[in-house]
Amino acid sequence: MNPDKLSLHIVDGISFYCIYDTDFLKVVRLSLDPSYMPSIWTKIVVESCYEYYELTKEAPENNFTDIIEHKISPYMEERKKIIREYISKIKEYKTNNNPQNKTYVLNRLSEFVHIRRFTEGAVEFAKIIDSGEVEHAREFMLKILRSGADLNQNGCDYFKDFSSMYSIDTTECLFPYGIKNIDAMRDGFKRKEFVVGLGAYKGSKSWSVIHLGVQALFEGLRVLHVSHENTREETEERYDRMIGGLLPVKYKDNPERPYYQFDYATHKITYKKMKGATVDNIEKRIRARKILKKYGGDLKIYKYPMGSCSMYDIWKLLDYLESVENFVPDVLINDYVDVMKPMDANKSTRDQLNEAYIEHKKMADERNMVVITLSQVRREAIEQEKIKKSDFAEDIRKLANVDTVYSICQTGGQLKKSIATFHIMAVRQGESGYGCGIVQNLDFGRFCTQSFHIKYSGSNYDTRDDKEEGDIEELTDMPVNVGYQGQK
Repeated sequence: MNPDKLSLHIVDGISFYCIYDTDFLKVVRLSLDPSYMPSIWTKIVVESCYEYYELTKEAPENNFTDIIEHKISPYMEERKKIIREYISKIKEYKTNNNPQNKTYVLNRLSEFVHIRRFTEGAVEFAKIIDSGEVEHAREFMLKILRSGADLNQNGCDYFKDFSSMYSIDTTECLFPYGIKNIDAMRDGFKRKEFVVGLGAYKGSKSWSVIHLGVQALFEGLRVLHVSHENTREETEERYDRMIGGLLPVKYKDNPERPYYQFDYATHKITYKKMKGATVDNIEKRIRARKILKKYGGDLKIYKYPMGSCSMYDIWKLLDYLESVENFVPDVLINDYVDVMKPMDANKSTRDQLNEAYIEHKKMADERNMVVITLSQVRREAIEQEKIKKSDFAEDIRKLANVDTVYSICQTGGQLKKSIATFHIMAVRQGESGYGCGIVQNLDFGRFCTQSFHIKYSGSNYDTRDDKEEGDIEELTDMPVNVGYQGQK
């Protein structure tokens, strides 16, 4: 993104937080000149908030309507209408409980103010040089380079500042894992978190990130899903199948499939035959999307040919979506890092991957979002009951750049029983090294329908070889939010 311009998303964020957030207003007013705003109505919003703060030391919040009406009273009716429409748009963020990403707004605004001041200073610097005052020019340029404090500073005076002791936790969970036993052990995902899922080739890694994407959408979050392996259509289809419980087209002539369940009383894996619609049922797919949209989130899916996209391209995509489509994701799913084009082809494979992992973490920090990618395990670990940290393929250094690592394991025996094991392998803070069994019904698009405690090397689960007696059931009344099944 061009750093000397403010995108529509950032402009709306500035307006929103100037109106509703006193702390934001208090910091921004020291650096942001209202004349920097790109339109007359956004300039009026910022000016009005500044004037109100000077009188009350607070953001205007619900008083803003009266303030703005007084401010625009001398204007022509046509201009009043434009300003009122803009204010209504900003208020919708509050009404829908979907404000802009505050940290990211501050990051972008800080960069913009620095460049704007530097550009203005460069013009004045040239004039001083032309006048022959070299020493004055040197002092002036040093002053410009030091000007414009970072608007998103996160420092404190340890012996004077006690505010963090009383503040609400700003690292609140954005969305859960959607796996009962895991969510009972840890909070869900937080902003600035870089997450890696480990698994074998052709395992259910890609299904796991679809599952997590759905959990985020249930929380009304904005999700960007980038695929390097599956086609865009395949990724769309998997989201539709997960929400709608839809079967692959290959079962159209015989839409009766085993639906596996874990019996908590007997520790047996049982199944019954269930009948479901197939994914070529357009009406069912559209209905699934309408249901998911009701939760208020947004999803964009992009596909790059394998090996053609580097992390530079992901940065460009994020900038494009913000500038052109006013879409700034809360969650980025990148499926997956190991098959991306290297940022520097002259480096060794190990160094290329390490660089890509560092870039993912940088992206999570700068964009204040959750970043999730996938990686393969070493060949020796493919059918292990539990993946170890040393099983990271190619380079163990990748582990140092990650906040959370989860793994999906599935032995041949588990595959036959439609179960797998899900582990929290490593976390930057907190407890790790625990996991659970999960029941999968991938025919119906379900990565996890149940979770259960599991013992290793002598497991506490069994399977029935016979199907349950009874009529075939229709898969029509399944809970929509599949990730939460059995959690409540």
